Amino acid sequence: MDSVRIVIGIFVIFAVIIAVVFFFGKKKPRKPRGRIITHQLYSNEFEDKKRKLKPFCSAEEFSEFVFFLHKYKGGFVKSREGIIVSREYLNKEKGDLKGIFCNIVFPNPNITTDNKEIFRNYLISIGVEGVEKRPDYESRDTKLRNTKQDAEEHKRKEVGNIGEKLVRDTLENLNTANGIGNSKSYSIINGPCYRFGETTKEFDHIVVGKNGIFIIETKAFGMTDGKAQRASLFIDPGDKWIIRKNKSNRELVSPTDQVMAEKEMIEDMLKSVVSANVYAILLCCNSELFIKNNIELPYAVLRIDELLSYIVNSPGEISEERQKCALKMLDTFRIN
Repeated sequence: MDSVRIVIGIFVIFAVIIAVVFFFGKKKPRKPRGRIITHQLYSNEFEDKKRKLKPFCSAEEFSEFVFFLHKYKGGFVKSREGIIVSREYLNKEKGDLKGIFCNIVFPNPNITTDNKEIFRNYLISIGVEGVEKRPDYESRDTKLRNTKQDAEEHKRKEVGNIGEKLVRDTLENLNTANGIGNSKSYSIINGPCYRFGETTKEFDHIVVGKNGIFIIETKAFGMTDGKAQRASLFIDPGDKWIIRKNKSNRELVSPTDQVMAEKEMIEDMLKSVVSANVYAILLCCNSELFIKNNIELPYAVLRIDELLSYIVNSPGEISEERQKCALKMLDTFRIN
């Protein structure tokens, strides 16, 4: 009798185990899931925000645009059963954002360099191509323009622009392997305008180099329609400037006050970050000009073909880190 009970007990135990395994081991049927749907969302809102962001927008307007982008996250949307599962930027939107960076953000003096870099890195993170390399924010050029209404002033400005373009082209040789200077030894800023305290000044060219800081004021003395012409420049006692061309003499306004005021402003702007030689240069763009300097001036008067040699041979030494500090400081005062 006991053996029968034992057998029955074993049978019951096995039956319970089989029932448990069957119940818990049985796969539950999966609920059918909806298919993923792709579509465009809020594209009109992106277009509207993009149009409102203008060149030289304020820092606040730029921040609002960036805040929108982080909420927006792109117009290509994937959803399932009405729930968004992912979204990314359309190729057109990526192209628009690259254009915004190059044409609005990069040249905008109202946006700090740090915020420009944050925006550029955000664009990289969302797959925008062509912005992988950090631009040289601090050395950006301004475009040569002529807004003069008077015909004679317009003509003079055109000649001046031609001269400045010649200088820009010449300075490029400071940072080319085949030029006079060593590659990447000099940072060149063309056409900056700075506001320091109550003073606002526009500069033709500034060079921040390993051996000093060079302020270049350009003049087109003796040029005709932007072309080099034979002429003579005499700088006589009393700071009198006379140009002789075609056997005719004409007295010029001395540029000394202008050149020295520019030098003093740059020295004041940079004195807290770098101790360096600041060189002021009055540069004559006319390569055919003969210069006779009969007095000692506190700045150099050079012809354009003498410029590179003067820069690279000037004494002084600035570390790379101090050069970066000087460029960043100059950029904080820049308004164009």
